[in-house]
This record gives sequence, C-alpha cells and structure tokens, in this order.
Amino acid sequence: MRGGARGAGPRASPAAVALALVLAGGLGFASGRTLPRSRAEVAALFEGGAPVLSPSVDEALVAAAREARVDVHLLRGLAGAESSGDPTVRSGAGAVGLLQLVPVTAAEQAKALGLDPEAVDLTDAATNARLGARYLRRLLDQFDGQEAFALAAYNAGPTNVLRWRMRALDADAAEVVRREGFAETRHHVARTLRYRDLYRATASR
Repeated sequence: MRGGARGAGPRASPAAVALALVLAGGLGFASGRTLPRSRAEVAALFEGGAPVLSPSVDEALVAAAREARVDVHLLRGLAGAESSGDPTVRSGAGAVGLLQLVPVTAAEQAKALGLDPEAVDLTDAATNARLGARYLRRLLDQFDGQEAFALAAYNAGPTNVLRWRMRALDADAAEVVRREGFAETRHHVARTLRYRDLYRATASR
C-alpha cells in the first residue's frame, strides 16, 4: 500500500533529488520499496527525517487517534510511511488517501462507525484518518498490542502475519517480522516505527 506525496514536505534541491534517487537504487529499494516519487519523500530519504505533516492533516490524525485509542505518534508514523502525509494520493493497488485504505477495508470500518460506506470520501483527511485509525486499533487488539505485528498486518494482511507468527514462536514480534516477513513489509514496519520515534521526539521539544 504505497503512494507518493505532492509538495507538502521539505524542499530538496535538484542535486539532492538526483543523489537520493541514485542512493535509493543501491540501498535496497529493489527489495520491495518503490523509488521516492515526490520532493517530500526524497527529502525524508536524503535528510533522514520524517515527512512534514500539514496542520490540517495532523489535526485529523490527533482526533482520530483519540477516538480509536491509539498512540498518536504511531498513527502519524503510519501516515508518514503510507502517504507522506498526502490525503489525495492513490496507489496502483487501489489504496487511497492518508492511511492508504483499500475500499473493502474502508467499507468495513465505515460500517463499524455507523457511516455509509458509499458516501465516505477517502481523500478527506479526517475521514481517512478515522477509518485507518479504527483499523489499526482492531489489528492492535488482534495482536495483543504488539505494534510490529499490527503494522505488518496493516501492510501484508493479518493472515500472513499469523502464518509468520506460527513459524517463529520462539521470537518476539519485531524478530518474527524481520525473519519471516516480506521484504516490503519489513521495510514498512521499520520506517513506520522510525517515523513514530521522530514525531514523538519532535513533539517533546
């Protein structure tokens, strides 16, 4: 569930863009991560930082995190990893919006929240954040609050994570994902948790 963002993040010079793309080719992007497709993603890669979230996007994430009872920094990290904070992005796999929800998953969460699945606008940051946060809450509950498992399930589906878990019963969640997960999923979990930590550190300043 991937997509690029448009123009919301820090600016990168043309030279930085070119260098980051060259580095990306040699730093494991072929193992599952698509090349960065926006200045925000390039800057995040080149500078080692998390994507900058606009005030309206951050407000939507804070409200959704409170409603779903999830860590707001984890939800920010997920939004950064999924869409670089762009509410309008669409992936080639059909995922839409801030938290890159596929329509079937979005419809399930909308029904649970008493919303009409046919009427929800997944490019609306507040709506997408509510549905994505509720889905993340469901996955956290399913996997006993273990964030690495929940994030892996968000990316690869709960069935795959349950299968990986059964193959590595001796390992903790992070190790299971590292040993058994798809390369793209491993990268997704690591990036989301890194962004979570960066957003948390920024908020504490």
